[in-house]
Amino acid sequence: MMPEWNLRGRVMSDPRATVHALMRGLVTRHFPTQQSAAKEMADFWHPTGNAGDDFDTAALSRKMNGTREWTTSDVIALSAIAGSDRVVVAMRQALPERAGSPVSALQHARRLIKEGGEGTAALLAVSEGGCPHQARAELVDILDTVKAALRDLDASDMADGHPREGA
Repeated sequence: MMPEWNLRGRVMSDPRATVHALMRGLVTRHFPTQQSAAKEMADFWHPTGNAGDDFDTAALSRKMNGTREWTTSDVIALSAIAGSDRVVVAMRQALPERAGSPVSALQHARRLIKEGGEGTAALLAVSEGGCPHQARAELVDILDTVKAALRDLDASDMADGHPREGA
């Protein structure tokens, strides 16, 4: 089994502990209190962008002290609010390499069309008072889709013996 590496090139002993530490860091670095972090996270997911008093500070406190797991929704909200992708990068690094053939160009094209449409709709919604965090998340999805397509394209170019220009 291959060792797992963290952001600084060191071996990760437990990817969950790494994600926990990064999430705690986002909360403590970007918010004056846990209550303000819980409020911002609730506002992020609320349809109007204002959850009012409908947020759970105790749940965030439990996540901060490790007695409750962080959810995917927590990762998305905190990453978007803080403007950081460190947690997502750490999670991605903890995944095993996928075996098998790369995704076909047609599948990538379908995904790009889908993500592009969602990103466009989210940006248009912002111009009409929608949530900018949602638009940012959609644009990050587009970037991830483009990166995956480029990675597979480069891998297939090298496998075919035709390196891409500039390489």
